Amino acid sequence: MINLSFEELMEKAINAKKDNNINLLIDINEEFNRRVKKRILMGKKPIKTSIAGQKQTLEWIKNDNVLFNQELNKKTRAKNSLKIKAQNLRNDTDIIKKKSLW
Repeated sequence: MINLSFEELMEKAINAKKDNNINLLIDINEEFNRRVKKRILMGKKPIKTSIAGQKQTLEWIKNDNVLFNQELNKKTRAKNSLKIKAQNLRNDTDIIKKKSLW
């Protein structure tokens, strides 16, 4: 990844985002971080494209993690609601407990 240009890195990042490959997005973000830190340590101003790529990939990683966590929460809520419904079906209802008048 070190020898890739900004355009090539962003193409890989877009493809990784489409494929929901978070590990590749993290690797690409680390490459952008390396490029920015390298320029700062050299005493030069970081390149705008590297900074933009760093910010964009970080945003995608955060959004993917949020979406992933939201989907997980939906699944667990659905499972919990099914368990509660099953428990309610096993409980006695008020109609069965009522005594008839005659």
